[in-house]
Amino acid sequence: MALKSKWSVSAMLGMALMMMASSAFASTATDVSSVTSTFATMTTTVLTVIGAVAASAVGVMAVILAWKYGRKLFNMIAK
Repeated sequence: MALKSKWSVSAMLGMALMMMASSAFASTATDVSSVTSTFATMTTTVLTVIGAVAASAVGVMAVILAWKYGRKLFNMIAK
């Protein structure tokens, strides 16, 4: 059930991103260069957000792993 839910959320997110780029051009004739530049801008924004989140996530994961293995090491030494 969780896999189906994750797939549907990612599919909806992908559709929303495509709709953001194409809805701006719905009222007039579509110019290929403007659509391309919009997708390029979205790509840059998404990669920037992923980079910012990844940097924080790596730090949090390092703290969690240090705590986990530090506790195991302390328990081994304490015996």
